[in-house]
Amino acid sequence: MKHIFFSFFLLFFFSGCIFSGNENTENNPENTSATISNTGIAPIAEDPLRKMLLEARGKESPNADTTLQTASLILEKQVSTSGKITVSIILKNPKLQPITSVQSWIAYPVGTVKGESILLPKNSLFQLVAPGEKDFDTKLGLAKIGVSIPEGVTFSDPETEIATITFTREKEGMVSLEFFNPGDIGNTRIMSITDGGTKNILNQANINSVIIP
Repeated sequence: MKHIFFSFFLLFFFSGCIFSGNENTENNPENTSATISNTGIAPIAEDPLRKMLLEARGKESPNADTTLQTASLILEKQVSTSGKITVSIILKNPKLQPITSVQSWIAYPVGTVKGESILLPKNSLFQLVAPGEKDFDTKLGLAKIGVSIPEGVTFSDPETEIATITFTREKEGMVSLEFFNPGDIGNTRIMSITDGGTKNILNQANINSVIIP
């Protein structure tokens, strides 16, 4: 029973993240002129993705401890043909920290590609999926992934594959795939249990994007 409770705790922890970016965004129209890098999103005041980013940036603590942020998420292109694009999300954990969950949202250009599938490796420890976190948001252009490991299981390997995402091309053009909204209060995070509780250990400087012509 204890194991089941812990698993549901992790799932609902992720579920809260889905809505955290949407709350009160309409109360901050003055922030829409700010510049945000690494998003690939045009600075349009009505853009809901931009509003989510601005809201998250406003909530983050400027004095957050970054000494534990040594893990990273990498996008690796696996297949690129005239009709399909497949990428893998790779978790890198060089300091072998104990990781409990990973949330990774990937932004993609709506109209150029559409999401086809999100697959988890069969041998992965990260098999518990948060509600709505193994799916595509076709309006916003987001591939949403949120996974965790069961209670009592330890993950501290240096590297593992989190998921494989396949897109179908709808028209010709450059395709940019990027991690969306990384940060302590965001939608791309790597959570680890430390002495002080659960902390995000994602090093934002080490995430990347994939551009496919």
